[in-house]
Amino acid sequence: MEVRTDFPSSMYHTKLQWAQLGKALNADAVGIEMWVNSCQINSAIFYTVDEVHNGTQTELDEVLEPLRKKAEASRVARLREKEERLIAREKRISDSAQQRGIKKVLSLLAAAMPQAAVPEAQAIVIDTETTGLTDSDELLQISVIDDAGTVLFDSLVRPYFHTEWPEAQKVNGITPEMVAGAPYPHELLPQLVEIFSEMSVCIGYNTSFDLGFLDRIGIPTEHLTVIDVMQMFVDYLNANGGTRRRASLSTCTKHFDYQWEGAAHNSLADAKATLYCYNMMKIIK
Repeated sequence: MEVRTDFPSSMYHTKLQWAQLGKALNADAVGIEMWVNSCQINSAIFYTVDEVHNGTQTELDEVLEPLRKKAEASRVARLREKEERLIAREKRISDSAQQRGIKKVLSLLAAAMPQAAVPEAQAIVIDTETTGLTDSDELLQISVIDDAGTVLFDSLVRPYFHTEWPEAQKVNGITPEMVAGAPYPHELLPQLVEIFSEMSVCIGYNTSFDLGFLDRIGIPTEHLTVIDVMQMFVDYLNANGGTRRRASLSTCTKHFDYQWEGAAHNSLADAKATLYCYNMMKIIK
């Protein structure tokens, strides 16, 4: 089979190319199939000038209209995609502004609440469940126990903005239905502010993650001495030949043969497991 590019460019054209030049095929036009180029991947039917005539508008529209419709569909799709990107961007901006506003209001509420003087060497253990791992995610559960294991606080939390969290749900098992009737963060502030303001030490597993979420809803944490059991465990492993930077709570509890009191990734069960691991770390340190 011949290759189209082996001939002068004006010698052969496809039906569409002739239509774009204002020509239509003769009724007896046969054409010749040729490779489009030397790569010999795609072929097409090409016609010479002797096989065409000046086309009528109807003849030309018959060939060109599908091309126009395709181009219009592509244009509409691009506009729709651009509009969707703009809507998504505006939503992100709006959500961010709303969250900043909520944080400011909650912080003002927390600051206005009476805070007890901080006694010496009183510790709490905390854990949370959230809709995800980013700053724009929200709390779903907060649990606080003291250093004797007594439950001081445990509640599901209704998020302000998120209506679903499929990836986080796979981990923590908390569904939108479970928190539909739960209190919003501002409804929990009085009790949480009282608990946190009375304590001087905060223990957790990857504690900065949980404190970040609590800080964003206005819980006072600046006065706390923070103990991260994950860092203690990683330091212990590395001192014994390891090279870890992180280790999961499940890994830590397995190392110390902890018997779970509830499902892992329920924040109350995780808080109790964290306290156990902390006490074990104190023993072996």
